[in-house]
Amino acid sequence: MKKMLASFATLALLLTGGVHASPLKFANSAWMYDGDNTDPANPLKPTVGLMANDILRADAAMGNKLGMVYIYGSDMELAISDSQHPAAHCDVATLDEKCGLQVYYNTPGKRGYNGIANTAKYKNILESRGKHYLYSPIIDGRIEKANAPGEGEPLLVEFPYLSQEVAELYADRVAFQACSDENLDGIQFDLEPAFKDYAIANPDPKRRGEYYFYKRIGWNFAGKNNAIRTCVDKAHPEGRFFSVFAFARNINQEVSDALTAHQNGYFIDSLYDVDQAAPGGTVTTPDAYNRLVQDEVALMLAKSRQYHLPFQFGVPAAASVHEFERSKSTATNGEVVTTFRQIDYLTHAMRAVNTALNAPENKSLPFLGVSLWSFEKGGSPWGNEFYYPPTPGDDALAHLKQTLPLPR
Repeated sequence: MKKMLASFATLALLLTGGVHASPLKFANSAWMYDGDNTDPANPLKPTVGLMANDILRADAAMGNKLGMVYIYGSDMELAISDSQHPAAHCDVATLDEKCGLQVYYNTPGKRGYNGIANTAKYKNILESRGKHYLYSPIIDGRIEKANAPGEGEPLLVEFPYLSQEVAELYADRVAFQACSDENLDGIQFDLEPAFKDYAIANPDPKRRGEYYFYKRIGWNFAGKNNAIRTCVDKAHPEGRFFSVFAFARNINQEVSDALTAHQNGYFIDSLYDVDQAAPGGTVTTPDAYNRLVQDEVALMLAKSRQYHLPFQFGVPAAASVHEFERSKSTATNGEVVTTFRQIDYLTHAMRAVNTALNAPENKSLPFLGVSLWSFEKGGSPWGNEFYYPPTPGDDALAHLKQTLPLPR
């Protein structure tokens, strides 16, 4: 297992010229979006550790190649009247809803989430067999509406426009809760769409809230904020890490700077839902996907080389809203059944990843592993539609046993 979690610190130092050790490690990973599964008898009591036994079975089937889990932790909700000035009720630790810069990772009972308990439950079950994993809970949120059927309004509309002062306070509040958990190694931020328009020719100069937020997260997680002394501790002497999920086209120098300023952030490039021109729910054929995924991998490698940006690839081991076998609407009871197989998408993705990474010019890039989308109960949800298969099938696990990369 030491190889699976081989420290990336040395390479990060070479790339950035820094003097501090990095908490980044190579680890093939898996997403579990289990935050909406609550106890029917008590909607404010979330079920915890829901997919842990599925992960144990899957990891064994893949030859124990998993090193990290992205488990659901919380969302972020922004409810402030002035995006340029913090509310009077705001400080790093307050749980006062009037603050308007909300996160619920360590706020038992609020919004039905209990991220800290979920992480503890996963760790208790997953490590019962003696293998150590890294735990990087997901904090998600919508910046723009995804136009999913039945979807509510996004709660982070003003997030990209936060002033530096407000964005940094929000990052402090997130870090305060995250670093209160000794089981938490990092955070996987899924605030979508991330870094939209950062890489276009003339980005909006007012749209820098994400840059300020993520750069401050890195500063906090490196243990540099004297108001938050728990990010560096005995279990995390190098601090905590964080990741941001998006597409390679969103990367520019500012994005890289925000993630790498403290040698503890990395980018997860989506190799699912790659046809962003098509509406959600429109299936991509495997042949079309094969062309799109090769282009996405090539662009990510070029961006990593240009900006010295550590990265993972996220692959469609289970259904997404463009790569799926069938879908069903709870609103209409309508069902779409395709003639495609999930294994075909996964095969194309893994071939594109391994072929590109094995090219001599790419072997020194700061690659941190493959993340598997995803493990869910009852279908992968998008608004009031569900996509299948919700977890990787036996054929996918057998394929991943042969194709998941090892530390280089």
